[in-house]
Amino acid sequence: MDSSLQPLTISSYLSLVFFLLAIVFVIFPLSIGIPYSDRFPVIPIIHPKHGKKIKIRINLATAPLIAIVILLATKSIGFQVVVKGFLGTEGIQPYSIMILFYALAYICISLDVTGFVECCAYAFSNKSGKDGRKLFTYFYILFNLMSAFTSNDVVVLTGTIFLVYYTKISKIKPPTAFLISEFVAANIASMTLYIGNPTNVIVAQAYGITFLTYSAWMILPTITAMILAYFALYTIFRRSNLIPDKVNSPKRNPSDALKDKTGAIFGVIVLGSCLITLMGTSFTSLSVWIVTLPFAVIMLIRDIWYDLARDKTSNNNVKDVDEEKADIETIESERVKKSMNLEKNKDETKENNKSNESLSSDTIFKRNDNENEQIVDIKDDSLNNDLDENNELEKEITMENNSFRSQFFSQKKKSSDLERSITTRSVPLSNLNSKKKKPHSSKEESFDLNRENDLSSMYKEVIPEPHDTNSDNDSDNSIFKNTLPTVYSVVIRMPGNLLPFALGMFILVEALSSLGWISRFAIAISALTPTYPVAVISIAIISIILCNFLNNLPMTVLLSRILQDENFAKAPHVIQTPAIKQGCIYALIIGSNIGACLTIVGALAGFMWDKILKDKGQKIGYWQFVKWNLGVLPVITVGACGVLIMELWVYYDKLNN
Repeated sequence: MDSSLQPLTISSYLSLVFFLLAIVFVIFPLSIGIPYSDRFPVIPIIHPKHGKKIKIRINLATAPLIAIVILLATKSIGFQVVVKGFLGTEGIQPYSIMILFYALAYICISLDVTGFVECCAYAFSNKSGKDGRKLFTYFYILFNLMSAFTSNDVVVLTGTIFLVYYTKISKIKPPTAFLISEFVAANIASMTLYIGNPTNVIVAQAYGITFLTYSAWMILPTITAMILAYFALYTIFRRSNLIPDKVNSPKRNPSDALKDKTGAIFGVIVLGSCLITLMGTSFTSLSVWIVTLPFAVIMLIRDIWYDLARDKTSNNNVKDVDEEKADIETIESERVKKSMNLEKNKDETKENNKSNESLSSDTIFKRNDNENEQIVDIKDDSLNNDLDENNELEKEITMENNSFRSQFFSQKKKSSDLERSITTRSVPLSNLNSKKKKPHSSKEESFDLNRENDLSSMYKEVIPEPHDTNSDNDSDNSIFKNTLPTVYSVVIRMPGNLLPFALGMFILVEALSSLGWISRFAIAISALTPTYPVAVISIAIISIILCNFLNNLPMTVLLSRILQDENFAKAPHVIQTPAIKQGCIYALIIGSNIGACLTIVGALAGFMWDKILKDKGQKIGYWQFVKWNLGVLPVITVGACGVLIMELWVYYDKLNN
């Protein structure tokens, strides 16, 4: 085998250096500001700021791409390597993995936008009552179920936001136990199904593992890890008094949390049908992305239809509101006009009264005493009549005002009701993109109780507006946001940075392979796997360590290619003992999932989880995160690997004998 090794060159060392540098900048992003000039073209990695400087951002999305450009510029690799890295080799198809991931992500996030996750959370919460220990247990079960049937990234994107606000309302301080347990549950349960993590798909594609075969091997190790993790987490956090005995849990009817009940039912049917179809087609050679993409398109079409139908209804309602407001203005105008006429008549009556009084007085002095009594009687009758007329005018004005007031408030109420009816099922986009919080007065401090029946109203700042965008982009976003608010709210919550990162890492690994590194790594792995029990433990530990240095996605791509290399796959002991290769494959899956449960950089889900918490004002430091997980990771690693070794023993040794 050694004789077939490709000699290492300067290009080989450059490829390894830039592969490692790309990982460093993914973990520790860098932003470089340089003087701005109109001569510089503005490309996606460069963001003009205030018209004076441009910032070159080297991060998750750009670091692998920059490394590829440098390797191409130095002629360390050719374009054929880029093409192979994109289209795939050895059974791994990077483009199909990305299509599968984003298709499922769209279905699941769209389902969350309907309020389905919030509904499920309240259903579990209500069962716990005021018991903090039960609440911890029920939420742990909920997040395990969510991750098992969707993916770890979807749980982090949807469950973390809900959990932050729920613990805030419930006055659980600090919410560390609930947040850490959610993250651990998401990354353990994601081992259950083929689609639970992009790393699962990479390994399954590399070795042609079907949907059902995958689940048959991984279900028992996953359940074991779930149970062990629960007891480890519960013990650690109870000893630290981070799981309260009593909590002020908000009570709410779960169905009231649904913003779009029909959409939630539709989404569950689409997701369920997708999973059933994946199982049904697992015996065929049909690629999984071909199965999942149509279901995502169906969900997208439904969301577009919903938005357009809502927009049409909203326009009609706006028209009705305008008509109602016009009616109010007409009533007001008529009331003012009539009131002015009545006031005018009242003034004329008063003038007439004064004239009559003057006339009566003159008449009294001119006439004799015999006539005085009659004249006085006449004057009194006239004044009484005038006073009666004035009273009638006052009554009429009062009646008109009362009539207007009744009509006005009736119309105003109808108008307000119509305005309130113009809503969407999604979180209000003004709230989604709100960057400022209104200060709370002493009365508003009681929002925990006043708003506990509408947790969705607290979903603010979910996704911040992109910075440094020009007015044209803002205009385009505004049109998209206003025309298709549901689709917009789903799209902006999808992990867009994953696409350039994943494809870039596939290309960099292909570069390592083409320049001789993969074969050398394969020889080392072969020496570390003499028997299948040792192979399982070795690969699990190596993958967990590399997860937290390289991130789980590039680690899985790298180790998958190493295990495919002939220096490992055709080693004599591997050929003689098929359980070694099988054990390495599933140990890699275990390590790529639970390896994220050590540091924040272990998986892309960790970056997203940490970002959400920082945006919401919650802080769990890097070393604090490591401290809590160090008590959990060894337990679940031993448990999952132990069950896998027993499965290999039963399948290869027990049954064959």
